Formats: sequence, structure tokens, C-alpha cells
Amino acid sequence: MNIVMVNGSPRRGKANSRVILDEIRKRLGEGHAYRMIEPMVTTTATKADFEVDLIIIAFPLYIDCLHSQLLRWLISAEQLLAGERGKTATLRPAMIAIANNGFYEGVQNRGALDILVNFCARTGIEWRGGAGIGSGEMMLHLRDAPDTMFIKLPVSRLLDDMASLAAAVESETPAREPPPHRFATHNFPWLVYKFMGHAGWKKQGRDNGLKARALFAQPFEEG
Repeated sequence: MNIVMVNGSPRRGKANSRVILDEIRKRLGEGHAYRMIEPMVTTTATKADFEVDLIIIAFPLYIDCLHSQLLRWLISAEQLLAGERGKTATLRPAMIAIANNGFYEGVQNRGALDILVNFCARTGIEWRGGAGIGSGEMMLHLRDAPDTMFIKLPVSRLLDDMASLAAAVESETPAREPPPHRFATHNFPWLVYKFMGHAGWKKQGRDNGLKARALFAQPFEEG
């Protein structure tokens, strides 16, 4: 298959989204032609981006939505595909999407995935499935850990499922109804995850010359 991978994170190569795309590619194998797109660099979609069999988008959650640069790329894609609808359309790739967020719950990504479902319905692209990963900030830290590691296992299985959906594009016709979104969170205690998150905020504050109490400031209410 010809596959376009869209890294929707502004952190580009250092992003959890890039880890996700690398993991999907590892599962699909090297028997396909891959091309990477980063909307932070390539802000406008081109016809070549859609002359493929499959588009895989990985992105971080931004205020329950998509990052503005990824949205800009999708808007340009919608404009590009405006004349490619109906039975005579020639650009009909399939799409899967995987979102990740810093919240603990993967289901927090549902709204952002629904945006892409609507995008596909509007442009005629075949929606093949979406997934949301909670505790996404752990992806980078665990990228070299084995997939069978207990903490990593739920996310590894989710990525296995998404890779299977991607591979099926080559041989299966799409179902009448799109599959339900899938969600996963790392096997890590919520209280410990919350504690580590708070510790991380305090460290970032210190690194930027702030004291811990500054994190609790409410300037709009105080004014």
C-alpha cells in the first residue's frame, strides 16, 4: 500500500504522536511505501497527499480538539477535495486516526476523533477507525520497553488493533457503519500518575524561575 502518515504534533520528531506512528509502521512492516507529513512544516495539503491507499493521522489533544496547524492542514484538504466527491471521485483514500492526551482517561479523545469522522464524511474519505490513548505522556518514556511490559500492555494491544485495521484496507471493503472508537490507558495507578503530573508542573515552574505558589495564581479573579 501507499501510506501517508500525518504527525499532527507541534513537537514533531520528539512527540508521542511520532512514537505512535513509528509503532504502527513497525506492526505493518516495510512492505509498503510510507511518506511522513508534518503540518507544522507543510501547512497546506496537496493532491499527492491523497493519491494513496491509506492516511494515518496521529495527534495530541488540544483543549478537547486538534492543534491549529493540523486543523489548517485539514481545512486545506477539504478545499482541495471539494471537487472530488460522488461516484466519479478519484481521490478515495482510507483514514485511521490515533489521538493521545495527557489526561489519564483515553476516552477524553472522543470529541477530537469525532471531528475527523465528520471530516471524512464531508470529503468522501473512507473512515476506518479511531483510537484514543490516555496517559499519553508515557509513550516517549516507554518507547524502548517491550510491548509485553505490564504497564504498556493495554496501549500495545490497542496499537495492534489499529495496525490490523490499517492492514485490512488492502483487502477489505469498508463496513456500512464505522467501527466504534477504541480507548486505552497505560496500566499505571491513577493516584501515582496524578502525583507525578503535579511534580512535573512544579519542576517546570522552578526551571522557569517560578515558586510553587505561582502555579495556583488566579490573576483574572484577583484583578
